[in-house]
Amino acid sequence: MFNSENLKFISNGEKEVEAELLLLLKQAGEKFLTAAHVAVERGDAIAWKTLVHEFKGGTGSLGADNIFDLCEEAERNQNPEERPILLARFEKEVKALIVYINDYLK
Repeated sequence: MFNSENLKFISNGEKEVEAELLLLLKQAGEKFLTAAHVAVERGDAIAWKTLVHEFKGGTGSLGADNIFDLCEEAERNQNPEERPILLARFEKEVKALIVYINDYLK
């Protein structure tokens, strides 16, 4: 689910920097889910595409590989009928990531 090697590389192995980056990723995930729900409810394809693309960058850089892969899939699949299904998958992955981050930071 999470490639900690990316995080260690970016943070130069500094635990305080790792914690800060993980907190930012957690916040980004929460904001993504909120905004993605709005985009899906409104049928806003541009907002959906923008949100997914922006979220992909942070998740890929920090090693949240499952979410990065899901972002790529969502970018390729522009079928509006599939967005609720993709959103449900994002919810599952982001919530699992948040649990991981909370455990990691303990």
